Amino acid sequence: MKKLFLLIVIAASLTSCSYTIPPFRHVLFIDFEDIRSYGVEVTNGNLPEGAIPLGPYVETVCYGRSSKRKGTVSESKAFPNQPEFKVQTINIGSEDSDLKQLNASLANEIKKIGGDGIAKLTVSQFYNTEYIKILGIAIPFYEIEGIIYKNK
Repeated sequence: MKKLFLLIVIAASLTSCSYTIPPFRHVLFIDFEDIRSYGVEVTNGNLPEGAIPLGPYVETVCYGRSSKRKGTVSESKAFPNQPEFKVQTINIGSEDSDLKQLNASLANEIKKIGGDGIAKLTVSQFYNTEYIKILGIAIPFYEIEGIIYKNK
């Protein structure tokens, strides 16, 4: 019994619990022309000359994700006369659709506040690890910051 316990302790001490995250690159592109198409001025620089700042704008937004499983049944090639089941998972929602919604929503909020544009615009993307643990899918959150202004 002691030998078994000692063997388990040695095996556990040699087992590593760490993991390595492989390097990756992620680019988030905010299309200013898309935002301007809603009639709102946008810049990531300072306020335009003569503009009146209405106030800072900070918003955190998350566009949901959902998964749909689609199953198909076909005849097995390996085992004739036996059905073969295939399950395909389809993720609904994408970063591209998020950014289109984000641009439209931002433009509408600026207009609702009575502004003509937004300066010093920054958009950050992050993931809530709790959702990844619970749902098994990565759901991005976007933090939008800037200064809403009105032209004279």
